[in-house]
Amino acid sequence: MNKIIIYRTHIEINDYTMGDCPVVEKTFSIYDMTYHKRFPKGMIYDKERKVLMLPRGIDIGFLERVFQSEPVVSSEVDPIGDIGNIGLKYKPRDEVQQEAIRFMLSMDKYKHNETSTMLSINLNTGKGKTYCAIATAAYLGFRSIVITDSVGWLEQWRDFFAEYTNITKDEIYLISGTPSLMKLYNRDISKYKVILSTHSTLKSIGDSQGWDKIRDFFKYCQIGIKFYDEAHLNFDNMFQIDCYSNTFITYYLTATPGRSDYREDAIYNLYFKNVPKINLFNVDEDPHTKYAAIRFNSNPNPVQVSSCKNNYGLNRIAYTDYLVRNENFHHLLTILVNMAIRKPGKHLFYIGTNEAILYVRDWIYENFPELIGQVGIYTSIIPADKKPIELTKKIILSTTKSAGAAMDIKGLVETVNLAEPFKSKVLAQQTLGRTRDANTLYKDVVDTGFFYTKKYYEFKKPVFKKYASECVEINLNNEELIKRSEGVKEDRSKLVQAMDFFDPNMK
Repeated sequence: MNKIIIYRTHIEINDYTMGDCPVVEKTFSIYDMTYHKRFPKGMIYDKERKVLMLPRGIDIGFLERVFQSEPVVSSEVDPIGDIGNIGLKYKPRDEVQQEAIRFMLSMDKYKHNETSTMLSINLNTGKGKTYCAIATAAYLGFRSIVITDSVGWLEQWRDFFAEYTNITKDEIYLISGTPSLMKLYNRDISKYKVILSTHSTLKSIGDSQGWDKIRDFFKYCQIGIKFYDEAHLNFDNMFQIDCYSNTFITYYLTATPGRSDYREDAIYNLYFKNVPKINLFNVDEDPHTKYAAIRFNSNPNPVQVSSCKNNYGLNRIAYTDYLVRNENFHHLLTILVNMAIRKPGKHLFYIGTNEAILYVRDWIYENFPELIGQVGIYTSIIPADKKPIELTKKIILSTTKSAGAAMDIKGLVETVNLAEPFKSKVLAQQTLGRTRDANTLYKDVVDTGFFYTKKYYEFKKPVFKKYASECVEINLNNEELIKRSEGVKEDRSKLVQAMDFFDPNMK
């Protein structure tokens, strides 16, 4: 048996025992400072078969050198379901989409992609990655699967397939749990042209019944095209699926190709190092959201500074809990909420914890009673069937995790990073991308009273300079902060009744 075999989305090292190649194992693992040991990342070891599985996109020459063996490319491929002609109702709306589709179909100057089994499509938010994927599936005419993070995204994909093509919803099978997946084995698979699944369902099957079951699933469904929506999420599960499927072509869709954790990001970049990718961001035309850093000082005392630290730097939970109860923060919140009331449209506020979100909502209700019933919460504490209602509110409180990638809030005019400190450049780009319309605003609250919050701000600056339409910095010293806050309170005290606001985007 050959030592190194290259499959379509993974590589297998045969006759391998853990410890045989420390350099490879160290490359694809992360050191956990809590447990003081390394854990695999982008590497799977099958003990029974004595096989080490690695990402397809890494340097083949590197493996050839460390294992002193010539790799062999496998000609195996999962069965492909030919679903016939699919009619596309709409043409690409602009040159960006045309270029992306040419890349995905290996046309014209991208003809060299014809031998590639993995392609990465990194289009900026709002550029139409979904349309490009559907157009590609329609052109190729193979049964495809779309794998996403949540059922809500699957439903959006189902609606878009029905809107953009002549595929009916009866020809789309949505998997939203293990039972729905197992039902497929009792159905005529030929009637389905598209299959939609969450990562969690495939992971549940793989973990409980063995990942060979996933391999069988892909073969049974005759998947010819695999799409990962927001491919920077669910990194571990994406790799598992890539190792236990051998799909003809796989597309990785994301506006932000990277991981928030710098250690994971290094491995993520190795994963896609030799995967052809396209990024059509136009620095002159694409930026549409203005960035404003609002710097203030919460004036922490030494005890408070110490209580917000841990062994790794800033204790974000402790800091968030401290900040939302801080007097200067309340002055700033008075200013920000008053501005939101006066500006038509929806306003998304990022806050780090559910407890802090509830605290801020109650504070807003107490100080701005006209907003009672108009402050939504979009986190895990709200049942899934109630979340769409929360997105209709004037002010929406959420975390970067809950209102993260692929979240599209209609009528959102402003995003405020209110009380959730982070330094991730990937997350900075994602949160900036929440506002899809032109002439929108991103406000970043920066507490100059803590070393790490100032450091995070400096670290993210290059991202905002590149992707924002304009960057400004507003410095509010204690005197100015209090003056503006008291001015708002004085103006409001003159009102006969709580302010009423008119918002054409509210329904």
